Amino acid sequence: MERLGVRDPVLSWFRSYLTNRRQQVVIDGTMFDWKYVQAGVPQGSVLGPLLFLVYINDITDSIQSTCFLYADDTSLLEIVEDPQLTSAKLNSDLINISKWTRDWLVTINPSKTEAMIFSTKRNKPVHPALHYEGMRLILSVVINILELPFLLICPGEHIF
Repeated sequence: MERLGVRDPVLSWFRSYLTNRRQQVVIDGTMFDWKYVQAGVPQGSVLGPLLFLVYINDITDSIQSTCFLYADDTSLLEIVEDPQLTSAKLNSDLINISKWTRDWLVTINPSKTEAMIFSTKRNKPVHPALHYEGMRLILSVVINILELPFLLICPGEHIF
């Protein structure tokens, strides 16, 4: 928050709000021990959505592709001139996202992360596979549209 220009006393208030938080889980009437929350933002709070956006705001810092953030979804967009180069660029971005998730203790489910190709070409070129943490991403749909070829990655659940 300091990077965004937030200063005391507001910064101290947020620090107090976000530190030393604990949570307890109850499953089928069984209460488990209280555990300290190491990362993340309080869910179900009025400030939660704003704090989440602040929390993930720097995910785009090391991404070369055009990146769109919406709530807890992130999409990478790349216009394809050369499928090999585009794949390399997107795979590099996915590696950087993986590093970011480790640094910030965020989990992405690779099995819910998909690649999608939109193309105007009848004979579509072969696009090399995209991978997230060693898992090949599912190519969910190839969509034909007029005069707008591009490749889109949609990391779905994570948070993110």
